[in-house]
Amino acid sequence: MVQKIKNWIKIDILLDYLNKVCLYCFFKIQRYIRQKESSLEWWSQRFMSGAALPLILVFLVVTFMNVSQDNITILSFLESMYQSFDYLIIITTIIVGWHIQAGMCEILKDYVHREKLKMVSFFMVRVLTIESMKFVYFGSLLF
Repeated sequence: MVQKIKNWIKIDILLDYLNKVCLYCFFKIQRYIRQKESSLEWWSQRFMSGAALPLILVFLVVTFMNVSQDNITILSFLESMYQSFDYLIIITTIIVGWHIQAGMCEILKDYVHREKLKMVSFFMVRVLTIESMKFVYFGSLLF
């Protein structure tokens, strides 16, 4: 019985120490992110633009391979675009949407100076991005 109590006390001390270490690491990471927020934003925009270009090229190649060569119309192009891989459409839409949203928010930060208008604009850009992503995804389900 005494041995079990000693083991519980050891586990309790170990869990308490682990909790303190996790909180310390969390606050250190949070402070690092706050200090490096601008550079992390810059790198995320560069990563998104770098990832979007090959995805769009692959998406267009797959789409043009599915288009029938005898009569190319806008409707046949859209139909073949949405008949290509669903995952490719979803990933491309998310990356391009995130890149556009980040760019628009950066423009708003630079050129809108009233705080209330800036917050409303950020909200509207994010809503517009989500709605356009939903439109592209659910449009792919229709064809």
